[in-house]
Amino acid sequence: MAEALGPRADRLLPFPLGLPPEEAQRRMEARVEGLLPFGFALLGVGEDGHTASLFPGHPALESPRLVEVVRNSPKPPPLRLTLTPKALSTAKEVVFLALGEEKREAVRRLLLGEDLPPRRIAAPKVRLITDQEV
Repeated sequence: MAEALGPRADRLLPFPLGLPPEEAQRRMEARVEGLLPFGFALLGVGEDGHTASLFPGHPALESPRLVEVVRNSPKPPPLRLTLTPKALSTAKEVVFLALGEEKREAVRRLLLGEDLPPRRIAAPKVRLITDQEV
């Protein structure tokens, strides 16, 4: 099966379901650490300016870890794991995709320099692709 997915299919990270959040975090962090630095990251931008499961004002934005537990997410599901800005900033290139009218305000805020989660990702090359005029 791995062959059908390509030569790097062994790098796919199955999520450790059924574990307590801190144990899942510990296991995923160990797996992610072995993959760094990332070559490329493609991330979306939400209506509120979130990316990955990094929400504006959430403590995960300040985490020194590579993987963080997100509790009380403002969007379902309320409990998540996410890569942190520390992990995502290792990528050589990051592309943010913000498509749809509902993303217009988030794109505008990003372009104005507001401290939204995508601004916390400090990769050497960062691009924003959108279909919105702002």
